Amino acid sequence: MPRSGQIVKRENGKYLARVYVGKDVNGKRHLVSRTFDKKKDAEAWLAEQLAAKAAGTFQAPSKETLAVYLRRWLTETVAFRVRERTLDDYTRLAEKYIIPHLGHIKTSELRADHVQKFYNTLFANNGVDTPRHVHCVLHSALNQAVKWGLVSRNVSDLVDVPRAPRREMRPLNPNEVQRFFEAARDDRYYAYFVLLVDAGLRPGEALALTWDDIDLKSGVVHVTKAISTGKSKRYFGEPKTRKSRRSVHITDGTVATLRAHKARQAEERIKVAEYWDDKNLVFPNELGDYSDGTKISKRHFKPILRKAGLPETIRVYDLRHTSATLLMAGNVHPKIVAERLGHSTTNLTLDTYSHVVPGMQEQVLQVMGTLLGSQKAHENN
Repeated sequence: MPRSGQIVKRENGKYLARVYVGKDVNGKRHLVSRTFDKKKDAEAWLAEQLAAKAAGTFQAPSKETLAVYLRRWLTETVAFRVRERTLDDYTRLAEKYIIPHLGHIKTSELRADHVQKFYNTLFANNGVDTPRHVHCVLHSALNQAVKWGLVSRNVSDLVDVPRAPRREMRPLNPNEVQRFFEAARDDRYYAYFVLLVDAGLRPGEALALTWDDIDLKSGVVHVTKAISTGKSKRYFGEPKTRKSRRSVHITDGTVATLRAHKARQAEERIKVAEYWDDKNLVFPNELGDYSDGTKISKRHFKPILRKAGLPETIRVYDLRHTSATLLMAGNVHPKIVAERLGHSTTNLTLDTYSHVVPGMQEQVLQVMGTLLGSQKAHENN
């Protein structure tokens, strides 16, 4: 057989066109073939494949099913470039949703209509979030398949993914902050809430703090790690981005609150005696272990909101947003705000918070009015 390719007429009158694409790991010749009713169609296909080989754009179709490929992708690629929680989330989404529905299809034969029907079913049964999360995994996996030459294009690019409604932040204004703190003053997580507003930490960053991370004498909090909770597992690791590793100065009032919190924590430790699991945490649970952010929200934060007469749609994370908007409204330079928040760029800070800062547009109008008014007066002269 010619090394490049050939066309063979079968006994049934059809034409078999095949292309030689190399040898596998065992040294066996690897061929890609296709059968046609007409010889001219076989010749056209063969010419197209040989031209693609010459141009370096030929894609040999994968024989792997999507299930086999996804598991290989997770093991050989994803495991080495993402955090443990992300890998667990990707694996769960692949095993629970993608593989049961699409896993039997060969990766090279997966079509956009397969994926679209799958997403529509997910949306009907699970709402908008599940198909969006699944799409993130499948799209990333198929992008890698393109890079590896297993498929010629990412078919998930051709699919309409359900749009998620924008989750609006709900920062507290100064009056609401005061009401919230008054209602929270006797809660064991009062200092936690105060620190979120003052320092703008992410909740997971604050819950990972140990007393070694806080210099009460100089009033500085060192953010070096974060904690998050998955479906049934707790994850520890670096903060969200490289810029998230930071040192944040806090107010004298927050320092005093933390000192009082530390004293009360010592009393709690004495009460439970040998049952205290000493991890030196700033905001542990009642036995010294890591606190669960979801439980804090349900058992402490939401009751405080009700007591303060504030909407229960406000989230703990909105205390971080509150810190940012109060600083921006106070004309603190966006670069300083970005550094306190641990944002990767100042543009991220501006894009996220400029539109929610009260009075900013009015300030712009005042400045422009002054400038244009001066220009008009100058022209009249």
